[in-house]
Amino acid sequence: MKQKTESINLQQTRMAYRLLINSKYGMGQYYHPINEDKMEHLYSHDYDNGLKLMEHSWMGNNFVRTVEHLLSPGQPWHKCRLTWSGDYGDRTGELYPENDKGKIKPLISEHDYKYILNHDKKMFVDKENTTGFTPQWINDSERNDEWKIHPLPLLTADGNGRGGGDYYGYDPDDIVGSWAGDRISVSDLAPEEDWEELIFNLVE
Repeated sequence: MKQKTESINLQQTRMAYRLLINSKYGMGQYYHPINEDKMEHLYSHDYDNGLKLMEHSWMGNNFVRTVEHLLSPGQPWHKCRLTWSGDYGDRTGELYPENDKGKIKPLISEHDYKYILNHDKKMFVDKENTTGFTPQWINDSERNDEWKIHPLPLLTADGNGRGGGDYYGYDPDDIVGSWAGDRISVSDLAPEEDWEELIFNLVE
């Protein structure tokens, strides 16, 4: 019962924080992860998640986990071009789905992969090395993986910074959106030695 109450309180805190961000930045922007090679996409409401970027971009989120599973070895999105497409993005007219065409609804995955790999840039993120938490006012004692930002949606986002619910925090190296449209996969195995590690340390 205590664990359930803590989970409800966490969700309420997140909701209050997102409402604060939305009131500051105006109309919300809605996102769909899109496989550009197959022109398939997932719909976050099918997984009981919000459409705004920071409503689902969390470690352990079931929606993002399901996208990761599609990107894993042997799965249909493995090494495909991925964009987390916003409806205010630079490529909205080209990518953003206007209807259910191309929508898929795979089963929820419970597995968290350790590495996110960019096969075009030969870069990777070790999710165990990520340091970003949100928001900054959360007490150190309450900081845990539930508050950790997931790198995949932010790195592949198109249109971030143009609507409520977007990421408006620390990003000195402009990494948000820097992987959009690149060939992406996930793995539990480390990449080759000549790959460069990207340290994901964003804080909102």
